[in-house]
Amino acid sequence: MTIPYRLRALPLALAIIALAAFAPQAARAQLLIDANNPEGIAQVLRDMGYRAQVETSQSTGNPIIRTAGEGVNWDILFYGCAEGRDCRSIQYIVSLRLDRPVGLEKLNEWNANKTVGQAYIADNGAVRLKQLTSMTGGVSRDAMEAGMSLWLRAMGEFLDFVGFRA
Repeated sequence: MTIPYRLRALPLALAIIALAAFAPQAARAQLLIDANNPEGIAQVLRDMGYRAQVETSQSTGNPIIRTAGEGVNWDILFYGCAEGRDCRSIQYIVSLRLDRPVGLEKLNEWNANKTVGQAYIADNGAVRLKQLTSMTGGVSRDAMEAGMSLWLRAMGEFLDFVGFRA
């Protein structure tokens, strides 16, 4: 018995459809950046033209990326980690020592009007701006760069807002 050509081609057609459906997911999974790869996050910063040094926090054992932008040093802290690995989120943070104190009312004004960056005064008197970002499931490189650019823009605005001069 001869199988008609159309039926012989059916398994091949189904295989091609399945490959087309699942290949993009596999490719995307390889391209995602998550908090389990501090060096990958640091490389995104380097590719954007910033220095980035991966270290280990002495207090938590978690990764930390030391970097700079907008004329100040700032860090990326890693959270939700198990023994310094398998981290789930990152936090952008800048800590400033100002010549003139900034009151809580001014920082509250920032917090009430801005969606990026939470401002506060640390126990040591430093003025800080921080932004937590979940990395669970990973993010694309484009999303990582966009998030970093958003942070850098907000940080620059904050420096002006509090009157910081490098």
